[in-house]
Amino acid sequence: MKRMLICLWMLLLLLCALPALGEAMELPARVCEDAPLLSIAIVDTGEVEPATEDKILRADITAEDGSLAQSLTYHAIEAPSSDDPFIAAWLEDLNFDGYADLCLRTVMGARNDRTAFALWNPETGRFDEVYTEPLYLPEDQDDAGEAEYSWLSNYGLHPESGMLDCYMADGAADYDWTVYRWEGRRLCLISVATLRTLSDGDFLRERVWRLDGSCRWEQTCPLAWYYAEAAIFDERQEAIQAALMGQDTSWALTLIRFSLFRLCLALPRNSRLRDLKCR
Repeated sequence: MKRMLICLWMLLLLLCALPALGEAMELPARVCEDAPLLSIAIVDTGEVEPATEDKILRADITAEDGSLAQSLTYHAIEAPSSDDPFIAAWLEDLNFDGYADLCLRTVMGARNDRTAFALWNPETGRFDEVYTEPLYLPEDQDDAGEAEYSWLSNYGLHPESGMLDCYMADGAADYDWTVYRWEGRRLCLISVATLRTLSDGDFLRERVWRLDGSCRWEQTCPLAWYYAEAAIFDERQEAIQAALMGQDTSWALTLIRFSLFRLCLALPRNSRLRDLKCR
């Protein structure tokens, strides 16, 4: 009986720690320095998307001076936690127009942090609807209709070049890197790199391409060699990033070619480098 009472007490404490259905997570922020303070509340609607079992959340946005009252719904794998409301939403200038945009965390795993977003529209004085256009469909996927393909993954901003980059990690060795540029209010993919473990489990395939055709390579090398030393892995990432970001300078091309030349020299005889083209 005593053990049962202890278990019931622990269960009660756990339930009290969980956010109640519809509980709001509030975050005060501004879209620019002279704008009114916004209160952003993230609410779990309790609804679920049947096809994907994504949770349907709602962002309620109100301005302290009454100039804005707006609600936006979006899909997420995880509901916000009452223990840390600041990880549920934040404002950041994603399209480099001087106004902060609404970022909505959809899931945060050990390696991937996924974010939905809604751009601030200075002409209307409101946020656009949450962005739903697919950004990137991994080569081993065939359905771009799911909400997750419009989410940013581990994104980084490059205001000096007007670019935004993302990456997704899958398993121990598989990666997808993507780079985008804004065209108006649309985020356009400009380059992709993938790292895949091949079916034999001993080799990796690295592919890099820019959609304008300016740089592309594919190579296969032993997995054990690729991760044998931090310097090798770092060198490969540096060459990939130079190609992805479109650094068409003599330095960037020299870096890529030098890295590939070192790869050819260092690879064991049973490995191979193929389909290389970089111009």
